[in-house]
Amino acid sequence: MSRAATLVLLAILYALVSTASIDVFMSKRAFFEGSEHRAYAFETMLDRTAHRPFVHRALMPALVNATDALLPASIAERYGPAARELVQRYSVRADGPFWTPSLERRYLIAFVWMNLFAFAALWALRDLLGAALPGEPLLRDLAPVAFGAAVPLTYMNGGFMYDPADLFFGFVTLALAWRGRHLRALVALALAVLNKETAALGVVFLSIVAWHVSAPRVWARFTAAAGAVAAGVLAFLWWRYASSPGSPVYDHVAENWAFWTQPRSWWLTMTVHAPLMLLPRGLSLVLLLPVVALLAHGWRERPAVLRRLLVAGAAINLPLFFLFCWKDETRNLYLMAPALVLNLCAALAALHSRGTAAAA
Repeated sequence: MSRAATLVLLAILYALVSTASIDVFMSKRAFFEGSEHRAYAFETMLDRTAHRPFVHRALMPALVNATDALLPASIAERYGPAARELVQRYSVRADGPFWTPSLERRYLIAFVWMNLFAFAALWALRDLLGAALPGEPLLRDLAPVAFGAAVPLTYMNGGFMYDPADLFFGFVTLALAWRGRHLRALVALALAVLNKETAALGVVFLSIVAWHVSAPRVWARFTAAAGAVAAGVLAFLWWRYASSPGSPVYDHVAENWAFWTQPRSWWLTMTVHAPLMLLPRGLSLVLLLPVVALLAHGWRERPAVLRRLLVAGAAINLPLFFLFCWKDETRNLYLMAPALVLNLCAALAALHSRGTAAAA
């Protein structure tokens, strides 16, 4: 009974922080519906006329369209008013002439899927923490709450419908690899790349985990299979959308250089849940310096697998972030989120352990 009660209370907590996160996301007018940004507008993402690389991010549009197609007419009609209400609440162009009952309904469906993935991401993180830090049950249960509460800090300009799923797949693929469930990990990896093509880089993290928890032959087979799966899905996406306009990578080098060479860019603030209540934005040093200090605590005593995951994540994600992502949008650092959370939790565990020993 106590275990069941714990899970119910955790589900409520996880739902509270995940829905709050999506509320912030939607409040940033993230879908770009009906806008001049046809390269990634909500309706062009759904009808597959978005530009590359956004058109490559096919999983969420496919889920939204498939769900809409499977809805009985009675259900679609019943939730029509709710869809219109959601559009009125969140859309910056709520009265635009482009809205149709179908588009409003799919707006609602996308909102529901995002909430489901945000909720599932916290459970996937819990499972990952249980696999990587089995001696820390309290961190396993409560760290997802802290992570979910912090996610809105990454939504400074909104985001895209595939962002919550990106977090979910990042956590679940590593958790499956850690537990040796390699076939399931490969399936999750394929879906992750369909959701966002940069997830193919996660093969490096899966290989690092497998190296530490599997026999050498198993590691080699799994790494080769993961590379083949990621490459195969990428090849399919590039072939399928070869005629789409745009390019696989956006070039923001000049804008980013101008942004990051301004001292004020390292001290920016923003509001999250409430107007006038300012919090650090992006890579503000108010946030960055404490994170770096905590990561450094007990670094040498930390399991090698955690250190290697973080080093690999930083080596891959940070150059991509500063070169090709838009200024300080830290949602583009999700690739290293699993390694970052694991190392922060390990540092907190070490800090608590030393404090307890000193008190004794």
